[in-house]
This record gives sequence, C-alpha cells and structure tokens, in this order.
Amino acid sequence: LLIAECLSPQQLIEMDEQASELGLQTLIELYEPENLAPVLATKTRLVGINNRDLRTFETDLQHCVRLAADIPSDRLVVGESGIRTADDVAMLKAGGIKAILVGESLMRQPDITVATKALLAN
Repeated sequence: LLIAECLSPQQLIEMDEQASELGLQTLIELYEPENLAPVLATKTRLVGINNRDLRTFETDLQHCVRLAADIPSDRLVVGESGIRTADDVAMLKAGGIKAILVGESLMRQPDITVATKALLAN
C-alpha cells in the first residue's frame, strides 16, 4: 500500500517500480483529486480511493464514485473506508466500483464470517 498524500510523485513511481521488480503489485491509495494524475503516472493496476478525509475523518461514499469516473478502465478501482452495509456495497457497485477494502466495520463484529456474508448479500 502506497499512499499518494504521503509521497511525492517521483517516490510513487520509484516505489511502484521497486515493488514490481520484487514481484509485488501495489495498491496506491489517494483521497485528494489532485493526486490522481501522479497515481495514474505509475504502472499500478490497483487504485484505491479513500472515502475518509484523514484530516477531518468525515466519510463520503460518493467520493470514490466521483473520482472513479476519471480513472481509465484498465485500472481496478478499490473503494476504501466507510463501507458498513450491503446497501453501501450495492451503491458503490452501481457507481462502477469493482472492489472494496473493508476493515473497521468488520473487525468490530462478533462474527466476521457472518458480517462479511451480510455485507456481500446483494
């Protein structure tokens, strides 16, 4: 995982290339729209869009849908953060998001298997 807000455009390219040389695929995450061009300048196929503004901790699930519209179809967009319900997953899917990264909402559940099945019910 490389986070565009934490790295310069050159660092993103270099770290993505180093990972590739090691046989690894990077997931490059961004939040700010201005970081999309540097992310797309890398060779990564996995582009994560964080729905949570890490400065304010506000979450907007439509954020990744809006940014995904500007990402070429040869990249896999991963919706990240704030995904709690099957309706959230369905909304992201309808918006063209093909993959999700879910952490906290599952980790807080007493039975992660049941919670995962419920999340993916649609």
